[in-house]
Amino acid sequence: MSDEDSRPEFKVIPATDFEPTRQTLPAESASGEPGKRLGYWPVMLIAALGCLLVVWFALSGRLVQLSVIPDEASFDLDAFPYLRAGKSLFIRPGQYSIRLTAEGYFPLDTQLTVGDSSSPAFELKKLPGQVRLASSPAGASVQLADGEAEFGQTPLTAKVPAGEQLLVFVLPRYKPQTLAVEITGMNQPQALPRVTLSPNWAEVHIDSRPTGASVWINEELQGSTPSVFSIEAGEIRLEVVQEKYQIFSTRLEVQAEQTLRLPVITLNPLSRGVSLKSTPTEADVLLDGRYLGTTPLLLELADQKSHLLSLQKKGYSPYERTLKADESLTTDLTIRLTPLLGQVVVRPIPVDSEIWVNGKLQGRGAMTLSLPAVEQQITVKRSGYSDHLVSLVPQPGIARDFEVRLLTLDEARKSSQALSYQNRQGQSFRLVRAGVVKMGSLRNEHGFVRDQVRREVTLEYDYYLSLTEVTNRQYRAFMPAHSSGTLGRVDLNPDRHPVVKVSWLNAVRYCNWLSQQEGLSSAYLIVDEDVQRIPQSDGYRLPTEAEWAWAARQPERQNTPLKFPWGQSRLPNRTIGNFGNQTGALAYNLRNYSDGYAGTAPVGSFSANALGLFDIGGNVSEWVEDRYSPSPSNSPAGPETGEYRVVRGSSWRDNRVEQLRLAWRRYALEGSDDIGFRLARTVQ
Repeated sequence: MSDEDSRPEFKVIPATDFEPTRQTLPAESASGEPGKRLGYWPVMLIAALGCLLVVWFALSGRLVQLSVIPDEASFDLDAFPYLRAGKSLFIRPGQYSIRLTAEGYFPLDTQLTVGDSSSPAFELKKLPGQVRLASSPAGASVQLADGEAEFGQTPLTAKVPAGEQLLVFVLPRYKPQTLAVEITGMNQPQALPRVTLSPNWAEVHIDSRPTGASVWINEELQGSTPSVFSIEAGEIRLEVVQEKYQIFSTRLEVQAEQTLRLPVITLNPLSRGVSLKSTPTEADVLLDGRYLGTTPLLLELADQKSHLLSLQKKGYSPYERTLKADESLTTDLTIRLTPLLGQVVVRPIPVDSEIWVNGKLQGRGAMTLSLPAVEQQITVKRSGYSDHLVSLVPQPGIARDFEVRLLTLDEARKSSQALSYQNRQGQSFRLVRAGVVKMGSLRNEHGFVRDQVRREVTLEYDYYLSLTEVTNRQYRAFMPAHSSGTLGRVDLNPDRHPVVKVSWLNAVRYCNWLSQQEGLSSAYLIVDEDVQRIPQSDGYRLPTEAEWAWAARQPERQNTPLKFPWGQSRLPNRTIGNFGNQTGALAYNLRNYSDGYAGTAPVGSFSANALGLFDIGGNVSEWVEDRYSPSPSNSPAGPETGEYRVVRGSSWRDNRVEQLRLAWRRYALEGSDDIGFRLARTVQ
């Protein structure tokens, strides 16, 4: 083998493209410098803090359900953080700004306080309605009865506040007309019935002999005879005047829309005489001792004969002179009478009060007045106080000195209130003054229930309360088909017995009906079965629980509120009311008590309490206005929410100690044979 054969064999390897390998480098920061990875523990710390915040929010937050009228209202809440689902919120306690809006309503910007209530309630006020007002004849001024708004003259479209409104249409020479309407509001157009105004004038036919005489009515020239005059209703003074004739003068009563045809007026010719006037007018005139009338007056005098003329007026010196007929037909004579003066010293309290005499301001503070010896009207006035009027006749030569203490407006209002009155249905009412009511009972009192917790409620207003419960006869005037039914063989339906089997809703409907019969405003706005109290109403309503308790627990002598209708003792010492006589479930009952009635009794059959109210205890339990809550508040109006209504007082069926106490309360909605009601009214 040769050397070449023994050399190793080489294989040619083909070339490939060079591709350098890229080394993985640490990430670069935004500045170009290598970044650093966040470590495990910091990440865990941040996650833990986040979880703690979520738990803190979940534990400290409150679930709030907003109640908004109208239901379709939307709201914006200035708060963070919170969760929202419809009108349900999950939010931390605190106070937040909230804005509620709804089409047809005024926006409401208010505060939402989280913590006081889990169901805060808001109500938006409706926008006014676009109301078309028309009258016949046109041109009547339209305004609200309370004078708070004037809308212009008919026909017109006016923005009238939503709700029950009383519109007044006024046109000169026509009787004012009122229109009670329910305004839809919400900026909606609404056309009201055209109001027809009744004329407040009548046609008066006047003629005279001779004709062509001037006709003066209330010292204003109306025309000449014969004519038909349109004269506004009321008392008028008619004068028919013709040159060279005596003036015809009389007073007439004109009644609206009743045509008046006067007999033809015959005017008497003038003789020579004197047209007599005096200052002041209406002085008595005597001629030769014969009474002729009062000034101004035309005196007829015989030619060339002297006459003694005398003028007399109370408070003025008598006047006399001799008269003789003049050559001319008529002579004008005006006599100024001299007043007889008396001194009156007025000392007002407060000392800076104004003093007015017969409608004219005399000055401020104490003063001495020299006044004619006739009846004078002295009025003392001051802002914030009720005017005080004094009528007197000053005595010449005798000074009268008196002090006038003005009453504040509140004092005057209270002094003018009638202590009692009777309405058209024959229901009698008693005024109950404001006061602080001790409601409920002590926990250690026998028969105590937890919804009777002792509390004080302040009534800052006076109110009227009916002396008796509403009777069957009175209620059937509203609902003729109503029957109070029977109890076995006992008839609960006689006219003078209290009405029963009346639901709370029908009781307030009766209140509204009675208000309308009496010309008062309704106390309740009733839509289907939803009832809202109208605070400004002067109409009839149910008493609140606080009003009922205040009137029921008034003591006769001592200051301690009554525990039972008859006093403090647990047993009545006489027949005091209509209670249950059968054996009760407790040891204490009225098993030996006899009132003579197995069911209801005629109202007022038993003695009244210290305020003159009958059957506050016994006969029937009574509906009151309040919603029921097992935890009553100190609000005079009671709780704002609650499904049931409170019933107060014992009935003919009750005889157990807890039922006979004046603190006893229960709840219901539907009527029963032992629940009735009495009426209340707020003093305006």
